[in-house]
Amino acid sequence: MAQTACRFYVLGVVQGVQLGDGSSMDHSTHRFVEKTKTIMCVPDEVDQSQMVTVVRQTLAQEFTAYPGDKELPASSTVSAIMNRRFPCSR
Repeated sequence: MAQTACRFYVLGVVQGVQLGDGSSMDHSTHRFVEKTKTIMCVPDEVDQSQMVTVVRQTLAQEFTAYPGDKELPASSTVSAIMNRRFPCSR
């Protein structure tokens, strides 16, 4: 059950960040329009289990090196990990 919750949490953070980053409001039409993503660009072939593996492995390393990071919001930590692993081309 914990693994399933972790998987859906990571997926939710990734999808939420990508949705917010990949669209903006066109104020003239009051509709959302697609824009170039800048925060994270996870390839389509990366599945949920791969995302969880990236996050879990990185967390183990990060928390060993920086134990104070355990106090940061989980969503920010997941976003930062995915940004470093899957940056967008600038």
